[in-house]
Amino acid sequence: MPFINMPLFLFLVSPEKYHGLNLGAVGYAISSVIGQFISINILLFFNMRFVGLSYKFFLYHQFYSIGVFFLLARFVFRLFDNLVVFQHDFINNVFVFGISGIVYLFLVGMVIFLFPKIVGLKRSELKRTIHSVLIKFTKEQ
Repeated sequence: MPFINMPLFLFLVSPEKYHGLNLGAVGYAISSVIGQFISINILLFFNMRFVGLSYKFFLYHQFYSIGVFFLLARFVFRLFDNLVVFQHDFINNVFVFGISGIVYLFLVGMVIFLFPKIVGLKRSELKRTIHSVLIKFTKEQ
C-alpha cells in the first residue's frame, strides 16, 4: 500500500531542510516495518471480518508470538555474550554464533512443542506432523 509507505518513507529519509528526520537506511528500514505492519493489519481486519473470526485474537497473536521469540533470542544472546573472548578472533565468533544458533533453535522447538498455539497449531496437529516427518526420515534410511 504505497499511500502508507511513501509519506512515512519521505518523512524518515528526507533531509532536515525538507522537514524530514534524515535517518537514511535506518529510516528506510523503519518505514518498511511500520508500513508492512499497517498494511498487513488492514488486510487482516477485512479478511477476518469476511470470514467471521475475531480480529483481536490475531492482533494479540502477532505481539505475543514475536515477543516470546524475541525474549528467547535475548536470553541466548546474553548466555553466549560472555563467550566471545577475543573481539577480533573470527573462528571463535563463528563458533559461538553457530552454537548459539543451535541452542536458539532447540529452545524455539521446545516452546513450540510446549505451546503449539504460538504457531497456530493444536497439539494433536503438531504430534501428527512430527510423527509423519519421523516416518519419512526412518523410511529413507
